[in-house]
Amino acid sequence: MLTNKDNIFELMLGFSRKIKESTKENSLKNELTFPQFEILWFIGFNGKRSMESIADYLKITPPSATSMVHKMEKRGLLSRKRDIKDKRIVYISLTAKTKKHLKALRKHKEKLLKKIIDKLSQTDKNHFERIIKIIIEK
Repeated sequence: MLTNKDNIFELMLGFSRKIKESTKENSLKNELTFPQFEILWFIGFNGKRSMESIADYLKITPPSATSMVHKMEKRGLLSRKRDIKDKRIVYISLTAKTKKHLKALRKHKEKLLKKIIDKLSQTDKNHFERIIKIIIEK
């Protein structure tokens, strides 16, 4: 018998799966590992980022982040620029091609989430928003 905790966990996994499945037709998403996709999403929301901040975000070592970024840079997904004042700092940015793909993917996800959320009553939407904020709060 599933406990309440197990049931919530299964529901959250199902919700996550539903969102991920909806993005499968996006060619950019299919060409990336999940950590690579997270890098693009992180930079896309936050603008240029240092290699250190990418490593911190992914909870990996800076050399691992550098390796991932290097592979993505070779594919034309990211670009690097050294800080003008401190040459040890490297900033990573999205290329124009990647920005275009992420913008399309973001619109697609927003449509999907709107479709999912629109099934809820206004009261349920308010509860859902409140609960999501509690879950993602640090």
